Amino acid sequence: MAGNMRKAANDASMRSSGGALFLIEPETNKNSGKIAMQLAQCKGVSEVRLTSGKFGFVVFCKEKNKEALTNLSKICGNKVSMLENHSIYKIR
Repeated sequence: MAGNMRKAANDASMRSSGGALFLIEPETNKNSGKIAMQLAQCKGVSEVRLTSGKFGFVVFCKEKNKEALTNLSKICGNKVSMLENHSIYKIR
Protein backbone atom coordinates (compact mmCIF):
# COMPACT_ATOMS: atom_id res chain seq x y z
CA MET A 1 0.00 0.00 0.00
CA ALA A 2 2.81 2.43 0.84
CA GLY A 3 4.31 1.72 -2.59
CA ASN A 4 1.03 2.71 -4.29
CA MET A 5 0.89 5.97 -2.33
CA ARG A 6 4.51 6.74 -3.23
CA LYS A 7 3.77 6.07 -6.92
CA ALA A 8 0.70 8.33 -6.80
CA ALA A 9 2.78 11.09 -5.22
CA ASN A 10 5.39 10.73 -7.97
CA ASP A 11 2.68 10.92 -10.66
CA ALA A 12 1.23 14.19 -9.30
CA SER A 13 2.55 17.69 -9.81
CA MET A 14 1.83 20.78 -7.73
CA ARG A 15 2.16 24.46 -8.50
CA SER A 16 1.22 27.59 -6.62
CA SER A 17 -1.64 29.72 -7.82
CA GLY A 18 -2.67 33.20 -6.82
CA GLY A 19 -6.06 32.90 -8.45
CA ALA A 20 -9.55 32.63 -7.04
CA LEU A 21 -12.68 30.59 -7.60
CA PHE A 22 -16.09 32.18 -7.37
CA LEU A 23 -19.19 30.12 -6.62
CA ILE A 24 -22.35 31.83 -7.81
CA GLU A 25 -25.93 30.96 -6.94
CA PRO A 26 -28.11 31.48 -10.02
CA GLU A 27 -31.22 33.61 -10.04
CA THR A 28 -34.40 31.81 -11.05
CA ASN A 29 -35.91 32.35 -14.49
CA LYS A 30 -32.70 33.81 -15.97
CA ASN A 31 -30.90 32.69 -19.13
CA SER A 32 -27.87 30.78 -17.79
CA GLY A 33 -26.03 30.82 -21.13
CA LYS A 34 -26.37 34.59 -21.44
CA ILE A 35 -25.17 35.11 -17.86
CA ALA A 36 -22.21 32.75 -18.42
CA MET A 37 -21.17 34.82 -21.46
CA GLN A 38 -21.38 38.04 -19.43
CA LEU A 39 -19.30 36.47 -16.65
CA ALA A 40 -16.69 35.23 -19.15
CA GLN A 41 -16.24 38.77 -20.47
CA CYS A 42 -15.30 40.17 -17.05
CA LYS A 43 -11.68 41.30 -16.67
CA GLY A 44 -9.48 38.59 -15.16
CA VAL A 45 -11.92 35.72 -15.74
CA SER A 46 -10.23 32.73 -17.36
CA GLU A 47 -13.06 30.21 -17.31
CA VAL A 48 -16.78 29.91 -16.49
CA ARG A 49 -18.48 26.57 -15.90
CA LEU A 50 -22.21 25.95 -15.66
CA THR A 51 -23.01 23.44 -12.93
CA SER A 52 -26.03 21.94 -11.22
CA GLY A 53 -26.90 22.19 -7.56
CA LYS A 54 -26.82 25.18 -5.22
CA PHE A 55 -24.12 26.93 -7.24
CA GLY A 56 -24.99 27.30 -10.91
CA PHE A 57 -21.69 28.82 -11.97
CA VAL A 58 -18.06 28.27 -11.04
CA VAL A 59 -15.85 31.12 -12.23
CA PHE A 60 -12.05 30.83 -12.36
CA CYS A 61 -10.03 34.05 -12.14
CA LYS A 62 -6.31 34.40 -12.76
CA GLU A 63 -5.88 36.72 -9.79
CA LYS A 64 -7.77 37.30 -6.58
CA ASN A 65 -8.99 40.87 -6.56
CA LYS A 66 -11.94 42.88 -5.35
CA GLU A 67 -12.60 44.23 -8.84
CA ALA A 68 -13.47 40.75 -10.09
CA LEU A 69 -15.80 40.20 -7.12
CA THR A 70 -17.48 43.55 -7.76
CA ASN A 71 -17.96 42.85 -11.49
CA LEU A 72 -19.37 39.36 -10.89
CA SER A 73 -21.70 40.71 -8.20
CA LYS A 74 -23.05 43.34 -10.61
CA ILE A 75 -24.08 40.58 -13.00
CA CYS A 76 -25.34 38.02 -10.46
CA GLY A 77 -26.33 40.02 -7.40
CA ASN A 78 -24.98 39.31 -3.94
CA LYS A 79 -24.99 35.52 -4.24
CA VAL A 80 -21.25 35.30 -5.03
CA SER A 81 -18.81 33.44 -2.78
CA MET A 82 -15.05 33.67 -3.25
CA LEU A 83 -12.57 30.88 -2.56
CA GLU A 84 -8.89 31.77 -2.63
CA ASN A 85 -6.89 29.27 -4.66
CA HIS A 86 -3.51 28.38 -3.08
CA SER A 87 -2.24 25.35 -4.98
CA ILE A 88 -3.11 23.24 -7.99
CA TYR A 89 -2.43 19.50 -8.01
CA LYS A 90 -2.56 17.54 -11.23
CA ILE A 91 -1.97 13.90 -12.06
CA ARG A 92 0.63 13.58 -14.79
